[in-house]
Amino acid sequence: MSLYRKSSRTIRTTQDLLAGPDNILFDLRSFHLSDNDIHLICRFFLIGEPQYFEKEKNIHISHSSFFVFIKTTSGEYALKFYPKNYAEKIIHEYSLTHLLRRFSDLSIPTMYTGKNKKPFYIFRDHIVVAYSYIKGEQAWQHISQKTVFTKLNAMILSLNSLLIKLRGKIVAPKNTHLTARIKTLLKISQSLSFNQKSFITSLLKKLQQDYQIYAPCFHRRLIHNNLTLSNTLIADNTIYLLDLSHICEDYILSDLSSLICSCLFLDIPPKTIQNIIKNYLSNDIIKSSNVILMLLIQIVLIENYLLCLSRIKTTDFSPYPPALVQNYRFHLSNRMHQILQILQPKIFETLIIV
Repeated sequence: MSLYRKSSRTIRTTQDLLAGPDNILFDLRSFHLSDNDIHLICRFFLIGEPQYFEKEKNIHISHSSFFVFIKTTSGEYALKFYPKNYAEKIIHEYSLTHLLRRFSDLSIPTMYTGKNKKPFYIFRDHIVVAYSYIKGEQAWQHISQKTVFTKLNAMILSLNSLLIKLRGKIVAPKNTHLTARIKTLLKISQSLSFNQKSFITSLLKKLQQDYQIYAPCFHRRLIHNNLTLSNTLIADNTIYLLDLSHICEDYILSDLSSLICSCLFLDIPPKTIQNIIKNYLSNDIIKSSNVILMLLIQIVLIENYLLCLSRIKTTDFSPYPPALVQNYRFHLSNRMHQILQILQPKIFETLIIV
């Protein structure tokens, strides 16, 4: 009898595609697992005998990894199947996770190693990573509750403080400076239609001027660097932080700007967004914090706008089912329209400024 069970998790509408355009990929690679495959993986990670497993549903709209839930005789686990070129990134994530667990009580999934102490198992064209399974709900479903966004902000600040203390122990990349990011965006924006180009270019030049004025206030430190509502889970009144592999040096408030953008994309009420910002900034006093945050949010929004446009223009849609293509294009076009609306000065101030 097969261990495989069909998943009850489904992607119903474009609103269920929570990870944003950078994680919504057309992916029709075949992904098959046999009972024997699961037994080999469990044996490698020493996580007990498998009882059943469920593959992520609607695999064609996916991250760069595949997700499999597995129940064994010793517990419940999340298996993620990454491309082989992720090996170095996974080793980096394991080292960070191990370090953070050693020096803090941060709520993050456990990463398991195999018999040879490697944090991944080579499986065909993938590497497999085993995490503890967090049976929780996405934070976006409850973010309007004060207790939830207060805990989330406290977790971010706690992580930031810990990363400052561990700076000498962590080898992490440095994200691109804002001057270079704005320059790149200005170059890309030249391919836009006249109205789009005029608006985006003028906004980028204003942001460029603002950055030059306030540059001394834009300090950098180690941050999570991929903080979105879809990278946080709530279980038993605890908020769990996922995806630590992106930790790097970047601007203070970059994590908050990413979090706020994910709130905007998920149509979180403006009052909630303003409350999140107020609560965060009241606990982390930074000179000219409002100016810094507003600038960073607008940069992230423009980057997302241009990314959506690039996906629409460069993706080869010919191999894909028409319904899926229509769904995908609608989602990206809708996101682009939403971003242009948010970036209008009067609307932006209503949504963001506190």
